[in-house]
Amino acid sequence: MASSTLPILMVLVIAAVVFPVKTSGKNDVLDIAEANGAKEFSALARKSPYLKKLLESSAQSNGLTVFAFTDSAYASSPAAFKEFINSTDGLRFGIEYHVSLGLTTSKDLRNNLLLTSVFPSPMGGSSLPPQFIRINFYTLPNSEGELNSVQTVTATGAPIIHPDLQASNGIVHIIDKVMFPIPMGVNMPDFLKKDPRFSLLFSFLTKANLTGALATDPSKPLTIFAPNDAAFKKLPKAVVAKLANVTFLQEVLEYHVVNAALYAAGLYDNQKLAPLAGGTILVLIGPGGVFVDNEQVIQTDTTVVNGVIHEVSGVLIPPAK
Repeated sequence: MASSTLPILMVLVIAAVVFPVKTSGKNDVLDIAEANGAKEFSALARKSPYLKKLLESSAQSNGLTVFAFTDSAYASSPAAFKEFINSTDGLRFGIEYHVSLGLTTSKDLRNNLLLTSVFPSPMGGSSLPPQFIRINFYTLPNSEGELNSVQTVTATGAPIIHPDLQASNGIVHIIDKVMFPIPMGVNMPDFLKKDPRFSLLFSFLTKANLTGALATDPSKPLTIFAPNDAAFKKLPKAVVAKLANVTFLQEVLEYHVVNAALYAAGLYDNQKLAPLAGGTILVLIGPGGVFVDNEQVIQTDTTVVNGVIHEVSGVLIPPAK
């Protein structure tokens, strides 16, 4: 496999879905985050006057739930995230998305639960609708490859590694990944239409009359392994010719879609996924990165309101039936 900058995926080993609750005295959520490996998160929040006031205040009658990324997660976050939070609004938006009003403990979590984030806050004057933090539960194999013994719980794809840290004004869940890119309130086909990386994919989806099928309700999420334009341009001429057949085109496109919100944290080596077209997509993970049917995943975990998009470097062709 070719080399990649993507790290080997890490997972959270949990004995049960119900996490132990840790108490912490009278400190606010930023104090608790700072004391539990999320110093950078707390420092960034305190740079924004709005967030500093919100997260240090006890004025919220129902409390706050904070998903605070670790210092190591910040250090390994995409350059695009660090550039994004360089501006005043970007800093505020980036941290706001990690906060939800009200108390949500681990006992309240369930697969595909949608928590309303603080982003976009009213003071931003944004016309964006409320943005959601999606909770997912994944069952993963242990070191011997046995399933059903390891579980990870994620918030918009970020594994929760230290849950239920109680603060004077809320609760903190420590996550080991920055939740970025921030979802902007669009569904899967609308995102693909607007992103120039996927202009050919969107045109093929339109030709195959599949854009409506990808605009599912948020409660019925999908995952698409989305080939970029370069992937389509390197297809052999014989395959391109076959794509003129709408039935074959639909089959190829549906082979890229899985009926679930499947973030990178839910992928594992030698995993077999069931795409909408039928058959099996094989996931391989190693030092070279993440591959699906031998095509490299070059960007993971783009969140849309009804699921997840992973950019891939090649078009997946289903085996002949």
